[in-house]
Parts: sequence; structure tokens; C-alpha cells
Amino acid sequence: MGWSDLGSWQAVHALAACDEAGNATTGDVFLHDSNGNLIRSGGKRVSVIGMEGVAVVVDGDDILVMPLKRCQDVRAAAKARE
Repeated sequence: MGWSDLGSWQAVHALAACDEAGNATTGDVFLHDSNGNLIRSGGKRVSVIGMEGVAVVVDGDDILVMPLKRCQDVRAAAKARE
């Protein structure tokens, strides 16, 4: 997963268009009883139930799931792939 010019997934969420529950979604996403999430499906169907403040980002075969408040920790995942 590449580094965003915005700096973090939390920043992407803050600038994205959100639904009435504060969810910012892209692609084929089903949400139920969830709020304040950032979901980017990357061509796969993503279902999120009962979650708050998480990021789910699908990029090819890579899937990132984390609390948005821990978005700076994405570097750990990037380093694990080196």
C-alpha cells in the first residue's frame, strides 16, 4: 500500500464524503450498525457490522484493517513486506 500525500488514512477519512453515520466508503461496501469508518473495497465486497472508527482498505491481495486512531502504525505493515 502506497503512502498517501494526505499523510494518513485518518486524514483521508476526515476529507472524504461521509454518509449520515460518518462512514466514508468506496466500492462495494455493506455497512450495518457501524459509524465513523473508512472502507475502500478495492474491487472486493466488504461487509462491516457493528464497527466504529476502523479503516478497511483492500488493495489487490493486500488487506489492511486497523483502528483509524492507529493510522500511523501502517508503517509496521509496510516494513513487514520488505
